[in-house]
Amino acid sequence: PPEFASANGSLMLGLSVGAFRLLVSRRRARYRADGGTAGARVVVGARGEVDEADEADPDKYWNAMHGANSTNIHTHGLHVDPAVDNVGIVVKPGGSWQYNLTIPPDHAPGLHWYHSHKHGASALQVMGGLVGAIYVDPPEDTTEKAFLLLKTLQRVLLVAHHFSISSINNSTDPFRVRTFADLSSISNLPINPQFQNSSFQDVYFVNGQFQPKLRFSTNQEVILDILNAVGDHVLELDIREQVQGDSITKKCNMTQIASDGVYLNSTRPRSFVALLPSSRTSVIVSCSVPGTYYLTNVPDMALRPDITANETRFQQSLVTLVVTNNSSYTAPATSVATTLDLASIQRPVYLTDMTTSAATAALNGSWELGVEQPSPGENLPWMANGKTWLGLGANCTLFSTGRVDDGATPADANALCDYRPFPGQLGADSALSRHVAPAPGAVVRATVNGRGQSAHSVHVHAQHFQVAAEPAGSAFGRYFGAVGEFRDTAPAVVGRLELRYRADRFAGELMVHCHFLAHEDVGMMASVYVMPAAFGGARSCVYPYGSYDCGHCAPADVLAGPTPQNSSCSALHPSVTTTTVSPTSTSPIPKPSSTSPAYTSTKATTSSSSGKQTFTSTVQSSPAPISSSRSTSSASLTTLTST
Repeated sequence: PPEFASANGSLMLGLSVGAFRLLVSRRRARYRADGGTAGARVVVGARGEVDEADEADPDKYWNAMHGANSTNIHTHGLHVDPAVDNVGIVVKPGGSWQYNLTIPPDHAPGLHWYHSHKHGASALQVMGGLVGAIYVDPPEDTTEKAFLLLKTLQRVLLVAHHFSISSINNSTDPFRVRTFADLSSISNLPINPQFQNSSFQDVYFVNGQFQPKLRFSTNQEVILDILNAVGDHVLELDIREQVQGDSITKKCNMTQIASDGVYLNSTRPRSFVALLPSSRTSVIVSCSVPGTYYLTNVPDMALRPDITANETRFQQSLVTLVVTNNSSYTAPATSVATTLDLASIQRPVYLTDMTTSAATAALNGSWELGVEQPSPGENLPWMANGKTWLGLGANCTLFSTGRVDDGATPADANALCDYRPFPGQLGADSALSRHVAPAPGAVVRATVNGRGQSAHSVHVHAQHFQVAAEPAGSAFGRYFGAVGEFRDTAPAVVGRLELRYRADRFAGELMVHCHFLAHEDVGMMASVYVMPAAFGGARSCVYPYGSYDCGHCAPADVLAGPTPQNSSCSALHPSVTTTTVSPTSTSPIPKPSSTSPAYTSTKATTSSSSGKQTFTSTVQSSPAPISSSRSTSSASLTTLTST
């Protein structure tokens, strides 16, 4: 894809997005991507907006597919201020918005991405193409040996993007992949697909192309940076000698060096890599014998029988690898994949090990997450009309859901885990908050409770987390990664997956949601809150242990001293203590919006003083793709405008 690099610490990127008919290989569909030049504005043209009154009715449309022609941008994986990378911003037709995202000077190098995150329309707009990649590069003058060695290799970006007119899976399961035709029913934009081959209706593109070719020489090592830029499918990537080959080739090697934009501590030879929706990986690939090979997504039931259920699996060759004996290429004496020392890479504080005994002793805050749909025939009080919600609280084990097949009763639900559809952004004073962390610097433990073979993909904004513990024999360790690694998205595997993160710099509201985006659009999203630095002595709280009232946990709770309101809660939960905390400055906690719980378009606070680089662009609204862009180690980003 087109690539734009920062210069003198700044990148102003223009992207134009609209809707028009495009012929792609054997299929026509509505799709568009116009990459601008540095300094241009980003324009996203809108078509067929739903009635504004419908958009503004949260009871009728809030946690449902709606608002197809408004948009926004989320920078997935960047460690930036959530007040600026704010998915509550909605750019409606005719409106505009400029994002100025400062990438910290110590931001870890790696591959990230950006995509639309308009609640109610994210699945449609991501499938429609509102996606792109962002690199954070090492400093140009880096002396780190690992990065200098990696610079000697060819590096290829592969943005994998799923588009479906007719799904290969017609089940009614909650993980049924929604087609573009299904999703676009909320828009007045006519799809009217035309097919030269009617069987060609469910497909992955790579960099906007169907099965592109990549050519390199025998024994040449090439870095593939792969982004699963989707909101539905799990990718299971290996290299085979035939498009529908029965086995993985032994003539090519694949070595994983990074996951979700974070370099691993050591290289990892892999026969395959598995990517959740939204995940990224970097692998070094080489082939010792000339020939044609296929980087293929294969639901191999023999090698990966329970990686996920069939509804989120997909089979297609993504990239054709053409390997030749090139007389002009001379292989180095030693392999980079076998000599690369990733452990020597300097890491920012938010990527330092949080599983040590010292880090465990310093834990200051914990919360749990439950991801659920009802069992057949069940009508639980926390689950209305079959929607997918998140539970968040002190204990979200399966028993807390009230499922009868766990030996619970509906009365058990919500006792320690509050199941609720996404209420919108809560701000600093909301009584609906379910977890508040101390001021930046605290290490927080989050435990994800999952069930079922199809694991929800749990994504936390603005933070990478470390996988601290997994259930014995879980699908995470067998397919997706290893304990100790850092991710920004993790599978809610059966049992309890423990994650830890350090809110080292940014305060405010962090979104947590399922990245199966059709679930997020209908309510499977929540938020947690990090106290501002001014309240450096604040403790954490979690539902239902707020110090003001049993049953909520608001930022005000962590500042409150003992009061008559909290005496019964303390007696009920004696392990909960109340402490008077005074702020170290007079800066107030920001007040929430006085409008409805729906997202507002209030301009976010921005800052550009803490980093060396600035990345700025402008966007306007409507389903279409955004091309990739590159920024370098510290930066600011982006403007969004709607017509």
